Amino acid sequence: MYAVVGISRLKPGATTEVAKGILGGMREAPGFVSGTVAWSTDGERGRSMILFASEDEAQAALERTLANMPADSPIEIESAEVCEVVAHA
Repeated sequence: MYAVVGISRLKPGATTEVAKGILGGMREAPGFVSGTVAWSTDGERGRSMILFASEDEAQAALERTLANMPADSPIEIESAEVCEVVAHA
């Protein structure tokens, strides 16, 4: 299993609906297993981990998300990478 792990900065206008929309888009991607999005309690930063069945599926989902992120999005992705999952409960 592989994960798309992301760190983002939340701009004014970022809402939980925005996060749900991003997760919803990932949910439709081939190989999607599960996903979690969390925001810091001060509402300034976000973290996400979206699990996929294969490395290729995770990479394709990441590339598609980055390519389709609107310039005026209330979420600025600071970093995102595909990682191998070595433990999961």
